[in-house]
Amino acid sequence: MKRRLPPLAELQAFELAAERLSFKEAAGLLHLTPSAISHQIRELETFLGVTLFHRLNRKLALTDAGNQYYAIVKDSLEQLRLGTDLLRGDPLTQRVVVSVAPFVGSELITPRLSEFAHSNPHIDLVILAEQAARDPGRGEINIGLRLGNGRWRGLHAEHLMQIDVIPVCAPRLLNECPPSQLLESGPLLHPALPTDAWARWYQARHQVRSKPLQGSVFDNYLGLITACEKGAGVALGMLPLIEPMLQSKRLVSLDHKPVPTGFGYYLVYPQGHRLSAAEQIAITWLKQVMMGHRASSVLPEDG
Repeated sequence: MKRRLPPLAELQAFELAAERLSFKEAAGLLHLTPSAISHQIRELETFLGVTLFHRLNRKLALTDAGNQYYAIVKDSLEQLRLGTDLLRGDPLTQRVVVSVAPFVGSELITPRLSEFAHSNPHIDLVILAEQAARDPGRGEINIGLRLGNGRWRGLHAEHLMQIDVIPVCAPRLLNECPPSQLLESGPLLHPALPTDAWARWYQARHQVRSKPLQGSVFDNYLGLITACEKGAGVALGMLPLIEPMLQSKRLVSLDHKPVPTGFGYYLVYPQGHRLSAAEQIAITWLKQVMMGHRASSVLPEDG
């Protein structure tokens, strides 16, 4: 005897509500009322015998059971959609959405997108280069590239590289004065976070600065490095991400010894999610792009 399944309409309502954590938004997409969506979710919870959502004041949050069931429902409905497209003769182009920081998207991934498209014409790879990291667990994206310590609730995190920093500047600044003078009194460019990045570097390298550490602050790394490349000041370059810029002489390093940050870049996706073939192909390519910068070194020699 075949086991009973919940009605398809309830599963579709749950998928959208879980993606957006909003009955109202799910209702709009399905052309229903929020109360109808709420009723469908209640019916689904009764069928399953578990609570799928925490209904908080003016917002929703998935329970542990809800997170687990969302991964199953999303994958199952996607397989059903693909199978339906196949039988109908619709194009089987699969969409994979990746969230990355603006610098990574602009400098590392975008220059090689044509290579991916040529090798994988059946995959529509969408790169969202945004400062705010999107959560793969909410269904807006499939994969994320994140800078941090590798601990994000509900996400599987695969370590790609450790990040070190060195001071860098535009070549013309180095032509005007030596590295020691730039580090002692030159203009500094600061990331918004961490706020004490430069203080940590000076402490780690046991260097003294004659002028205060104040300087221009940038809320994203792409803006900071662009300003640095234009000659606005000295920045902390993240290795190995800036290796291509050092190799092409767009930037030059002012010190020979990278300083560890304690952070790394990670590839993330929801825990328990069974990767589709298209997602696996995208992940393999992203690893090649990100990790291809780890081998080379163009730092000045000591002394």
